[in-house]
Amino acid sequence: SEALENFVARENLDFACVLITDINHHNSLLLAKGDDEFINNISYPSVQKGLIYDLKGIVSRKKQLIPFITATLKGGPRVN
Repeated sequence: SEALENFVARENLDFACVLITDINHHNSLLLAKGDDEFINNISYPSVQKGLIYDLKGIVSRKKQLIPFITATLKGGPRVN
């Protein structure tokens, strides 16, 4: 988490995410650091509050993750 937080600060980013995917179980973990408003709008269950989120069923960055991040940035639909 410290490395991701340092990356956000060093590159002057609003946020940064790392997706770790287990293709065998069709699950991913999302590590996210940055702007509190963005982080607070992540609606997936958190494994570690404010840092790691459990994205069950998410395996495609292009088809699943990017639309979710776009909606989250817009304050759009939340995952239940």
